[in-house]
Amino acid sequence: MHATIDLIERVGLHKLTVRAVAESAQVNVAAVNYHFGSKDKLIEVALETTLANMLEDLEDQVSRLPGAPEPVLVELLEYLMEGGMRFPNITRAHVHEMFVSDAKSAPLPLSLAKIIVPMSRVLQDVVPGLEEEAALNRCVRAISSVFFPVFFNGFFLASGALRTPEARRRYVDELASEMLASVS
Repeated sequence: MHATIDLIERVGLHKLTVRAVAESAQVNVAAVNYHFGSKDKLIEVALETTLANMLEDLEDQVSRLPGAPEPVLVELLEYLMEGGMRFPNITRAHVHEMFVSDAKSAPLPLSLAKIIVPMSRVLQDVVPGLEEEAALNRCVRAISSVFFPVFFNGFFLASGALRTPEARRRYVDELASEMLASVS
């Protein structure tokens, strides 16, 4: 499985071949086909694995939100941004799945819903007067604001924005502050 994930990151989803996975894993093509049945299933399992790992980390962060909302929000948003920057082809592969299947039932949005809802509840608890819809909107806006530069990194390179980890940290600090801002 690690060979598939590494190759998706190195060459991209569309250049991945079963033969390359077998070579990287030092097994024969027949073994890969026997265990997974098809390239599509191999990719599906690889993406399920990476998503499960990400979700486990995010659920841990969300569980710590009530005790320290701002630093944990920063940690969570930074985790998403830096992970996407570090693994752009895996991230794009997850988004690709949303375009080839029903976006509402694709694995990535379903996984993100598992963290957005509890995040929004914490926001409601710590921001007096924040209603459910507004809390959900703040979470969606923050996560969208993290993923947009990840998916369209080249769009921002010309401006010099978000090039360094420090700049990205300041960016997620601002997002977390906006999420926790008082209701006006």
